[in-house]
Amino acid sequence: MVARVAADALSADLDEVIVVTGYHADAVEATLAGLPVTVTRNPDPARGNLSSLRVGIAAAGSADAIALLLGDMPDVGVEVIDAMVRRWRDERCWAMVAEYRGRRAHPFVLSAAAVAGIEGLSGSKPLWRYLGREAPEVVVVAPFDRELPADVDTPADYARLRGTDPTAVVGGEPGVTGEIEPRIEGPAEREPVEGAE
Repeated sequence: MVARVAADALSADLDEVIVVTGYHADAVEATLAGLPVTVTRNPDPARGNLSSLRVGIAAAGSADAIALLLGDMPDVGVEVIDAMVRRWRDERCWAMVAEYRGRRAHPFVLSAAAVAGIEGLSGSKPLWRYLGREAPEVVVVAPFDRELPADVDTPADYARLRGTDPTAVVGGEPGVTGEIEPRIEGPAEREPVEGAE
């Protein structure tokens, strides 16, 4: 699953792909063998997702922006990543969040200015709260006309994603069927539906 996310990131128009590992780092890194990614380990993954984000930010150095992808959302796809990156390069907004038929989720694109404020975050869903408290005009919502990508948090989620559980439907159709609309608004008015960070 992580290798699939990494492969999509490598196929997208990104300058560098950094993978942060933590739990089961050896096994995860073995699946990435041969891929031209930078792997960095979170030395204390028990501190949560935000600590992994900080490790990735440190590895990215002085990047103009970062695209934050989750290793447990393998069907986001290259089209979504590229559409968000292209739009960020055109608009140079403070931050951007994906929206799938009205439901906000990952990936995010965070400018260097947005990244600078992450160090002081803490608590539950800190990144969502951080983006939500900013003025709507600085957080761009990138809408996609497709189902919300599956978020694989349990073995049952993984079984549904692989199609081994015929009673469940997870994820959505591949690709992006609609163009990003030229609108700007913030995530503050709705609670996020997916992602812990």
